[in-house]
Amino acid sequence: MTLGAETPLVEAAKLMAEQAGGKFSCHHLLVQVASGQQDASGRPLKARLLSALDIANGMIEAAKSSVAAERALALSVRHVMKPRTSVPTCASSQSVLEAFRLLSGSQQNCVLVTGEKDEEASEEDNVNEDSTRGAARSSCQLINAFGLSLRSASNDVSPVPIEVVTPVDALLAFSEKITGEKRILRDWVRGVNVDESTSLASAASMMACTGQHHLLVVLGVVSALDIVRALSHRVNHDAGNQYDFPRLKQSFCQGASVYDPIYAYGLAVHQVESNTISLDSYLFNIWFQLPQQSVRCAAAAAPGAGRKQIKVDRRIHFRAVLGRCKRVRYLQTVDECARHTTEAIRVVAAEALGVLATARFKPELCSKCVDTYLKGLQKADETIAARRGFALCLGAMPMSTLAERRADVLTALCKEVQAVGLPGGKDQEDPTTRQYAVLSLGSLCVGSTLSAEEMSLLLSALQAAMRDYATDRRGDVGSWVREVAMEVIAAILEEQRNQPEPCPALPDAACTTKLVSLLLQQAVEKIDRLRDRAYGLLCSLLCGCQHGLDFAKQRVLHGEAYDALGLAAAAEAASPVPARQAWPPAEVNQLSGCLQPSKTVKSELSEHKPEADRTAVFDALTPLLAVEEYRPSLLLGLVVSVGGITEHTAKEAKKALLRHLTSENTQRQVCQELLHIFDLAGLKDAAAEAKRLLAPLLNTMGILLAQDCVPREFARDVFDRTVRAVRTSRDIGRLRASVAVFIGLMKWPGALRRDALGLLLQFLGYSFPTVRQATAQALYIRLLEEEGDLDLSTEASELEAGYAVPKSEHSEVQGAIVKADDVAEVLELVSTTPWATDEEATLGKALTEVYAKLRVELPTSGRSILAPKKPKEEQPREAHYADLVRENHY
Repeated sequence: MTLGAETPLVEAAKLMAEQAGGKFSCHHLLVQVASGQQDASGRPLKARLLSALDIANGMIEAAKSSVAAERALALSVRHVMKPRTSVPTCASSQSVLEAFRLLSGSQQNCVLVTGEKDEEASEEDNVNEDSTRGAARSSCQLINAFGLSLRSASNDVSPVPIEVVTPVDALLAFSEKITGEKRILRDWVRGVNVDESTSLASAASMMACTGQHHLLVVLGVVSALDIVRALSHRVNHDAGNQYDFPRLKQSFCQGASVYDPIYAYGLAVHQVESNTISLDSYLFNIWFQLPQQSVRCAAAAAPGAGRKQIKVDRRIHFRAVLGRCKRVRYLQTVDECARHTTEAIRVVAAEALGVLATARFKPELCSKCVDTYLKGLQKADETIAARRGFALCLGAMPMSTLAERRADVLTALCKEVQAVGLPGGKDQEDPTTRQYAVLSLGSLCVGSTLSAEEMSLLLSALQAAMRDYATDRRGDVGSWVREVAMEVIAAILEEQRNQPEPCPALPDAACTTKLVSLLLQQAVEKIDRLRDRAYGLLCSLLCGCQHGLDFAKQRVLHGEAYDALGLAAAAEAASPVPARQAWPPAEVNQLSGCLQPSKTVKSELSEHKPEADRTAVFDALTPLLAVEEYRPSLLLGLVVSVGGITEHTAKEAKKALLRHLTSENTQRQVCQELLHIFDLAGLKDAAAEAKRLLAPLLNTMGILLAQDCVPREFARDVFDRTVRAVRTSRDIGRLRASVAVFIGLMKWPGALRRDALGLLLQFLGYSFPTVRQATAQALYIRLLEEEGDLDLSTEASELEAGYAVPKSEHSEVQGAIVKADDVAEVLELVSTTPWATDEEATLGKALTEVYAKLRVELPTSGRSILAPKKPKEEQPREAHYADLVRENHY
């Protein structure tokens, strides 16, 4: 049934009550929501789901002031329950499959399970009978608070209902691939019993607390739909619609209670914090008595506000002690959930494991957990989903429980981060697994004391994560890894700054400087999200904020975004801290000055500008190019932004860089570093760094040449490195970017101009039409700038330096001066020739004339259409059957 968000609750309850009288009952409503809303993952949200329990709770809360509501709330479950005779029943010794068949055949929403007594006397009770009884007594405190009782704790031998099977159980069995043929009902789920005099309000509260939509009564069963029907009938009969009941859109419970187990979890947390119930009672009943429902069902689909409550169990410690078998059973449940294909289930499983390992598990059981997850990561045929869960679970284990297995865990996580030595090879390279591995490394290491070897492993893994630029059809998926690596680095640096004895302790200030430079690189790169995140983390670090990994975990695991820059801007400037072993980083005063949120930054925040429009970071950080320790990383990031394809980012980054390059000294420093980046990037088209860096680097160099920011002494080195980058490349983006570099190098007369022109003319004859067109356009504009003759002669100084050919060999080259008339004819040829055509005859004729007019030798090699083609060697032809027939005259 689908309704609008403005529908009154009373009307929705009335429709559900009318539907219940037919062949099919309606236990859930699909509510259409206004356009523009998004779910926790950011996807468009078109509808929400409300259960009968949500409707009942909404009506109870909203109508407490009405006379009709008082009469409705005074009703007891005896007045609304279904009698046992009208509900299908089976014995607790029957299989789960038989109950499912009965559920389907009867077209009911529940099947009662009866038995002589609770026969769940398992091994675990024998292992630690006293502790289990204590936990059971503790669990009853919660039930008694509502006037309820667990039938399974009774010694009554009459065949009363002890549990209930609902469609939720069938869905659970299907999701876990359980056929139910061998599973006995008594081992499946427990029902919660209520006294027949219990009020509807108490019954609804108990349903919300336990996540159960059916409560057992001695003489029958009551469901959430029964409560809705009773409330609807009484309110409509006594008061009509005169009371202002809320609309459906107001019953979403802030997006959390659509799924009752998560709502029950949040409600129980509130009750614990307000001292309504004891901590042990809450934990035993809500979390551990219903492990399948509260972990699997709740995590399977809970939205962001509901999942937010899950983090509470991180700070909860249990006093109840369970037997070994029960702990093993909980561990098996967690292991199954860690392998699940649903991300939310894996996340909650890891968080539950952290609580269990801290409060319940002994060292040998913790070691067993580690063995399970390490073996899973070493399997070549393991699923990606399971590997993600294993990486999360390893990070959830407290470092204190790992003992001698610390080195094995850290080594395994570092291998996952670096994506080296994976048992499944390329097939197991997964950015989400690497992201979880980085987060797990941070969880284990931040706040722990590490040995020198362990610290070396951690730093190498973080540096590898910060160099993760993997891409696939989803885009730059490596940015997921880099973002969480930045947050881990910031947490480590916070320890160095704020703690006299940091854990972990970096070896020296040079290591701190290196980590800060990695953050600076991301703070000026092209991705808006990462740029904003890195700058915000740096500002928070220098302002003295201490966030740790809390925000990172909520963002990665629960999709709860945060604005680090906003947090830093709101913080007050911190006083300087005394020097320590690994603090401060290099030039900390200048660094702090650049990272103080400026008026421009604060205005961008106050105007709520999106991340893509926040570009003040470039002006804030370019002054750090004067610091030698930060210059390489900053230029690596600026090159990608200045030479990238995002127009707004490239424009602002270029302005900031050119404002810095006002003196010859700064120009020399930047050019020297750019040449070093040429050497680091590599040349092969398939190389990841070359593919990522060379085209933006050539674009950046072309901009600097056009703005006269490259000293003459670097011109020849720039030419040589550009030629090496394009000589064997078939990357069209790289080839087109190099055109601007060769055009810029033509500003200096002599052999360099002649060599650059020769390369441009070769590009005019390339096999790629786009390269020919880009070259023709750039060359035409450059030749228009020549007011008179074009000097292509060779200077004597260049002959002595070895940059030009000797005079004895090519005397006509050394004195080549192209007259203005010839330049005009070349301009005419360049502008009228259709360079995008595939007709080689037309291109060859035009190119030959251009070479002749400019007095440049025709190419003797290369990929120009004028270069002589190498004769194809005839391959020896293999003998075929026809040849044999012909030779033998058949």
